Amino acid sequence: MAEFKYEGLADNGKPQSGVTTGETLYQAIRALAADKIRVYRIDSRGRDRGFYRSRGPLSAEEVNAFNEQLDSIVRSGLPLPDAIRALGKEMRTGRLRELCASLAQDLESGTSLSDALAGDHTGIPEMYANMLRAGEESGNLPAVLTQIVKHGRERYAFASRMRAALVYPFFSAVFCSIIALGLFIFVLPKHQEIFYSLSAELPEITQITFTIVNALRFSPTEAGVLAYGLIGAAIAAQIAWNRMRRSSGSIGRATEHMVRLLPLWGPATRASAECNFARTLDVMLKSRVALPEALVTAGASSDSAITQMKAIVTANAVSNGKPLGEALTETGLLRTSYAWLVAQGESRESLEEAVERLANISSREAQARLDSVLRYQPILALALVGLGVLIMLLSVFLPIFGMTQIVG
Repeated sequence: MAEFKYEGLADNGKPQSGVTTGETLYQAIRALAADKIRVYRIDSRGRDRGFYRSRGPLSAEEVNAFNEQLDSIVRSGLPLPDAIRALGKEMRTGRLRELCASLAQDLESGTSLSDALAGDHTGIPEMYANMLRAGEESGNLPAVLTQIVKHGRERYAFASRMRAALVYPFFSAVFCSIIALGLFIFVLPKHQEIFYSLSAELPEITQITFTIVNALRFSPTEAGVLAYGLIGAAIAAQIAWNRMRRSSGSIGRATEHMVRLLPLWGPATRASAECNFARTLDVMLKSRVALPEALVTAGASSDSAITQMKAIVTANAVSNGKPLGEALTETGLLRTSYAWLVAQGESRESLEEAVERLANISSREAQARLDSVLRYQPILALALVGLGVLIMLLSVFLPIFGMTQIVG
């Protein structure tokens, strides 16, 4: 039995939170629903809620590498314990070697593959083990593994591009802040002394700039300490932001709402969550998993606190007999066009085909949004830097132009 932390509302409207147990995430949610608790956030206790995003012992790259090798072993038909033990000897990292040795031992003792991978000691994301369990129960494990491999490659490549896109604005902001600090401390004070000595009437923009200069009067040593402090503060802020964004509680949802309001990054974030959700839902439905459970698992694997909450609400509505397309529209889990596509497939009794099309469309949309970020982000950064430079130039040259006119 796994333990799950949850937050929800009781029938009387009072907030409820605590820890419950269940074999799977969906079973835990259904048990809470039986107790008349409407869950809007639930996580495996002490485990990563994300799929292919490990905060534990194994990195996303290691999980993908292990899964690709496991897929080859299962499709080959070789005895799993012996093949996995041999695989462990060839793995590049010690953590994967330890995982393979432990897994082979568990399999020899009669434990199923999904149960052997579900323990906290494995460092494998829980959603991965849940998807394997679905493949085992449906008798379609090789096909499920192949789908997970495809999904994992695509998701890892997309996440790598997202991280690379974040590096540029982060270092640009730090670099520009240090340059601006140097100008305010070492360059502008000299102009300030000249203008004050001439008793010149200064424009408002120049007065504001010199107010900042007065506030930043440091010695070279203090300026160096401040520069290093800015770098440290930027790194700390980045770490804190990542923790807030990855939280699946109210903080995580509030942070994600803020991100979705940003130009460029907002649409890319939503498209990424929709793509992750649709891809996982596609794999789960092809594994013949019940639709409500598939929705919960897909929401938990989306790396989105908002999507996870809405997926739980949608799953509850579907469990109560509401059509999926209608439930998606009401909860806003997916954009209207995506919900319409699912509703059309549902009405034609071809839901799996519709979800597969949705996964492909949402994947292309996510890639297009990320391409827009990579294309326009440098332009936006240069525009902001140019605006800062323009303000400094105006602060210096407007008083000069004024004095030139007076002399003329």
